[in-house]
Amino acid sequence: MRYLLLLSLLACQRTHDVTIELGPDNQRISVGFQCRRLDNTFIGDIALAGDRLKFRVVVDIIDLGGGLPGCRGEELVQTCATPGRCSIATRSDGTRFCAELDLPIALLGLADQSQLVATVHDQLTKQAITTDAPDRPVLIRSVATTETCDAFEGAGAAAHAFAQAQVIGCAYSCPVQLDDIAGPIALSLDVFDDHCEAQVKVCASFPP
Repeated sequence: MRYLLLLSLLACQRTHDVTIELGPDNQRISVGFQCRRLDNTFIGDIALAGDRLKFRVVVDIIDLGGGLPGCRGEELVQTCATPGRCSIATRSDGTRFCAELDLPIALLGLADQSQLVATVHDQLTKQAITTDAPDRPVLIRSVATTETCDAFEGAGAAAHAFAQAQVIGCAYSCPVQLDDIAGPIALSLDVFDDHCEAQVKVCASFPP
């Protein structure tokens, strides 16, 4: 599942496009957006509206303060342990990428996710995530939430913390230097099965 991340890398005086995938490849969605509670219920059920699933996707570029940790959560937390070192980089107008998703529930849970991937792709490619990414290592994170986009597009957007009770999915990339990327960036959640509600909440609360 790819959508455009448009970057203007001014330090290198060049512009190039980078895409991201909301899963391990462009045919599947990360388990981070399909997590279940311990009682086996789907955490996204709070977004159900009849036969549709309606929610928002927020994509953040997180500046790692010059650090370049590995992909493990423990390494990321340690890198950002100092308050203020890691921060969310907003777009030039002070907003964060936020898009509405409206999916038919009939597409969820299918073994073949190609149609679901295509539907999400069509709804997420209407705007660039950013046109001015930091020229140092970053983490790209995508959070699914039932919060409205207003919270991420108004004054103080960078400081707005996700309402944990409304978060229904999360995935992130390994730390990357974006001006060195030539292909797609895959997002995932570091878990062993789909009972991952707690990990989703931690992912959405980063950086501290």
